[in-house]
Order: sequence, then structure tokens, then C-alpha cells
Amino acid sequence: HGVLSGRVVSQNLVAVGVFVKEGAVLANVESITGAAPVARATRDGVVREVLVKPGDIVRAGQVIARIEPVVK
Repeated sequence: HGVLSGRVVSQNLVAVGVFVKEGAVLANVESITGAAPVARATRDGVVREVLVKPGDIVRAGQVIARIEPVVK
């Protein structure tokens, strides 16, 4: 879920099929000081779906990506 609101930028936008670790940046939005993280992974896993693209306006609380947990 996003923690900020703003316009999604292409920098660090996560891709489907990528393995991410908990805390990894999933997407950034434009801010006064440059790109700011809008969402981070809440668990280790593989990105199965990215629900935003560069240029989209997102709101705090919006789901940015779906991550399938890795079964150990």
C-alpha cells in the first residue's frame, strides 16, 4: 500500500517476476526534492502484479503491487 500521494515515476518501479526483499522500494512518486518512495515490500516474495505505471496518480493506502510470498 502506498504511504504518499503523487505521480508515479519510472525510477525504481518494480517489475512483474522480480524477487523483492521486505523493505524494498516498489514505486516512487514525484516530490519537491525528487523521487520519493511511495510503497515498500511488506515481505520477501515475487512480484506477481504491478497495479500502477509511470504517470499514474496514486493516493496513500492504494495497493501498488501484489507480492507472492516465498514458501521456504
